[in-house]
Amino acid sequence: MSSEGYSSPKVTKKQKKKPRKKKKRKRDPNMPKRPKNAFFLFSADVRPKLYKKGMRMADFIKIAGKEWVNVSEEDKKRYQEKCEINKQEYKIAIEEYRKNHPVELEPSSSESETSSSEEEERQLRRREQLKKRERQKRREKKRRYLKELKRRKKLKALKKRNNKSPSRHSSSRRHSKSSRKDRDRDREKYREKSKHHKKRETSSEESSSDFSTDSSESSETSFSSD
Repeated sequence: MSSEGYSSPKVTKKQKKKPRKKKKRKRDPNMPKRPKNAFFLFSADVRPKLYKKGMRMADFIKIAGKEWVNVSEEDKKRYQEKCEINKQEYKIAIEEYRKNHPVELEPSSSESETSSSEEEERQLRRREQLKKRERQKRREKKRRYLKELKRRKKLKALKKRNNKSPSRHSSSRRHSKSSRKDRDRDREKYREKSKHHKKRETSSEESSSDFSTDSSESSETSFSSD
């Protein structure tokens, strides 16, 4: 088959399928609202301070989340206790509503309503976990740095000691060398003196022997003459 008249098909990117939007179910206005979690109770209290006109809800939640991380444990406990009370009240209210409206309420409806709040809670937990990890890393880094600093200080101190000790040894060696030299000199002097003394003694002995021979000879000659 000839290549003339053949055109390769154009490679086109597949269009991304857009997720289908879930149809919002009409909510009964008489149905009791699910209780807010501790964070949302806190954000409701902080809203007048942090919220500004024209601000998106997502931005406000981010700012409130940062503030929530810095809240003390006592305040968090207080919000959690309030949340527990609201949950108990909600359970009583929803049971009464189910009795009066058994058909309208579906079990999945409550789960779909709380998915967004649960997701926000997960995000907050993740942020808190990340911050804790970062703190632990910083502490570990600081601990390693201090340990290395101590080790270097010890090495410096050992080097100083080693540098000082050879000078002492060298001075003691010099002293020992000089003392040895002095001893050798003293020995040489003593030997020379002893040699000289011996020579003098031998020379005196020889002279005395010569004198005795001369005297004996003179006495003999005098006796013979007599």
